[in-house]
Amino acid sequence: MNTQVFYIHPALGGRSSATRSRASCISWAVSTSTSYLGQVRMHDPVRVTTTCERVGTKSLTLFQQLLAGGEVRSESRSVMVVLDFARQRSEPVPDAWRERLLAD
Repeated sequence: MNTQVFYIHPALGGRSSATRSRASCISWAVSTSTSYLGQVRMHDPVRVTTTCERVGTKSLTLFQQLLAGGEVRSESRSVMVVLDFARQRSEPVPDAWRERLLAD
């Protein structure tokens, strides 16, 4: 598979699930950057790691790596904002999200 032809957003289409406590708030990708470092073949076993690099007032930055054969084949950074979809405006990162994202 040529990764330069098929780009799949690491955050599953730019939108993640709403939480139970704030059902109208979702995280939405506003910026992504991906570096393709090596080829992945159709039946290669892969592993994806995700870490939260930064939690700001209304946004967070996720860093992801795709590994195949123990080697990093792709790296991606995504800036996500918390969006109140019903009101169409950004909101502060909920405390529950912040606690889970910053937990070790």
